[in-house]
Amino acid sequence: MVASLVRAVIVDDEPDVRDLLKLRLERNGRFDVVGVGGDGPEAIDLCAEHKPDVIVLDALMPSGNGTDVVRDILSVAPSTMVIIYTGDNGTATRDAAERVGAHAVIGKLDPFDRLVGTIFRLLPDKAPVPQKDDFKERMTSLLEDEDDAKRRGPWWKSGSRSRVLLILVLVFVILPLFAAAAWFLATLAGMSM
Repeated sequence: MVASLVRAVIVDDEPDVRDLLKLRLERNGRFDVVGVGGDGPEAIDLCAEHKPDVIVLDALMPSGNGTDVVRDILSVAPSTMVIIYTGDNGTATRDAAERVGAHAVIGKLDPFDRLVGTIFRLLPDKAPVPQKDDFKERMTSLLEDEDDAKRRGPWWKSGSRSRVLLILVLVFVILPLFAAAAWFLATLAGMSM
C-alpha cells in the first residue's frame, strides 16, 4: 500500500524561505503544499480552510511569535502537526513551543532532511515504505561466481588483464628462457663429445 501525500502548509514572513520550502517539499515527491502564508493570522486561516497534516510555522513574524498562534491553529485543526521553523532554535524557543503544544522545533540552518524526517516521525502512516532489502540476493550472487567461472571456460580464455599479462610473460619470457637453456645444454653436450 502506498502512503498518501502529506498535506502541508508553510507560513514564513520571508518570501524566499516560503518559496524554497515549497519547492523542496514538492520535489521530495511525498508532499502536497496546500497553502502558503506570511503571518500568524494567515496561518490560522489556512489551517482552518485546508486542515493540513502539518504546518511549518516561522518562529518570528510581523504579528509576533509563531508560538503565539499555535493554540489557535490546533483549535481549528486539531490533528495538524505544528513544526516551529526558526533561525534561533535555542532552549527558550523550544520551551515556548513545548508550552503551547507545538510538536517539534526545527532550525532553519538544520539540514532539510531533518525537517522531512521529523515530519515523517510525526506522521508515520504517511512515511514512505522502505525499499525491499536485497541483501540475500546480493550475497547469493557473490557465492555464484564459481559457477560463472565454469561457464566462461578455462582461465586462459578469460579477458582479464592479469591473465592476459600472465600469457604474455609465459610466451615472451619463460618459453624463450627454456629454449635458450635447452640450446645451451645441447651446445655443452656437443662440446663434450
